[in-house]
Formats: sequence, structure tokens, C-alpha cells
Amino acid sequence: MSDLQDRFHSVHAYRLELLDDRTIVSEFLEASFPEVLPASLVDAYVEFVKNMVAEEDVLWPVGEPNWRALTDDNVDAIQRSIDDAQYFIDNLAEWFGEFAATISAIAELLFQQIIRTPETRVPACEAMENPLQFADLVFAHMFEPKPERMHLFQIARDTLYQNVCAFSGLSPDTADMRKVVKPSSCRLEPVPMVRTYFHDTPFEELLLTEIGG
Repeated sequence: MSDLQDRFHSVHAYRLELLDDRTIVSEFLEASFPEVLPASLVDAYVEFVKNMVAEEDVLWPVGEPNWRALTDDNVDAIQRSIDDAQYFIDNLAEWFGEFAATISAIAELLFQQIIRTPETRVPACEAMENPLQFADLVFAHMFEPKPERMHLFQIARDTLYQNVCAFSGLSPDTADMRKVVKPSSCRLEPVPMVRTYFHDTPFEELLLTEIGG
């Protein structure tokens, strides 16, 4: 067990050392925001980025296992955490590049959809030109093969998958993403659509933020 323990401490210590001098959230907030955007939407987007970063377990310290009472499942989980940390170390620049590219693409979609401040206060999704199309494109970005291969957005992606399967009446264990009901086909109004497809993800809070007025 000492070999596993040594590898666990070594790889996670080095992973955190690589991140010591990196201001994680600010890495993804360098884009300038269009002046016409409501301040509340910009603030909500900043919180959205923070929440997405917070869900990336590989960026944060891990708890010390109880080395004296390990089960086979515990050993498997520790080995996975070592493998994930090593993958992150070996692909650091690519990982951050892909994360930033996806977050920036979502920001661009958002700012293309909300081109003016509403005269009355409404949820951001109701101020969009085409909220169902926006939702379709978010799903497309989140389920791109490369982020999936790099284990990016795993928590958000798993939740989005559970949500879309539930609405489509499909079992998550056997569902084919090509057969789910896409947001553009759901016939829901913007707010129910957001609560259905983006429930329990950082997207929900972002898209329900009230703007305007």
C-alpha cells in the first residue's frame, strides 16, 4: 500500500504546485464584454465561470484517504484520482486552452442572443433572440468529443445528460444522445426549458438571472 500512498502524495502535490501561481478564475475572464450588456448579466456570467471552475475537481486539493481501512473500491477510486491528476499534469496547457475555448464560446453565444437591455426585468433566457437555439448550441459544446475525452465539465455534463434523458423518457443507462429530445424540439417556454434542461447546473442560475428594468 505504501507505493500507492507515495504515488498519491507525489502526483497531487506536484499538481497543486503547478497551480500555485495561477489565478484560476481570471484566466477565463479576459474577454471584454459588450457595453450594451446589462451589468447584472455580466456579474452573473462571472459567477457562472466561478461555478464551472469550482466543479473541476482536478483543480483543487483532495482529501487524505483513510489508508488503514481501504476497500477495493477505495483503491480503485484512489488510482483513478492519480491517473486523472497525472493526465492533467501531462496536458496542462491543452486542458486550460480547451476549458477557456468552451467557456468563451458559451459567452459569445450568450452575448449574441442578448443584444440589448430589456425595458422590464425578465430572466436572461426571456431576453434572448432564440433561447431554444442557444440551448441546443450549449449542449453541442458541452458534448464535444474533446472536452469529454479530457474529462472536462464532467459534473455539468453528467447532470445535463440526466436532465435531457428524464425529459425524453429515456434511461440514462441506455440512452443514445442522437435520440433525445433537443431543446429546440421541446416546445417549452424559456423559463421551463431552462429549469428542465439546465436544472442543477451553473447554467440554470445564469439563464434565470433577472436583467433589465
